[in-house]
Amino acid sequence: MIRQILNIFAVTLALVAAAVVSAIILDLQFVQAYLGIGTSNVDSSTGNAWLYLKGAALAGLLVDALRLLAARWWQKSRQREHDLQDVFRSSLA
Repeated sequence: MIRQILNIFAVTLALVAAAVVSAIILDLQFVQAYLGIGTSNVDSSTGNAWLYLKGAALAGLLVDALRLLAARWWQKSRQREHDLQDVFRSSLA
């Protein structure tokens, strides 16, 4: 069950983790303060950090949604007995 959830939201998790790591590497103090590892004031930067992390999560969710739609479309297409070689032959011929 957990493995399926991780597979479905793999890109979202990767982008959020990359946002956190990039914030730490680039020394983005508003994100570090939000995560509790920085020295700046959290009250003034909570909105910016939340927006930064929400942006990464939204981008990941969009990519995961596209992956899900593509997988479902591909399964429906394969159920109609379309062979990939036949598609290439008819398209390139």
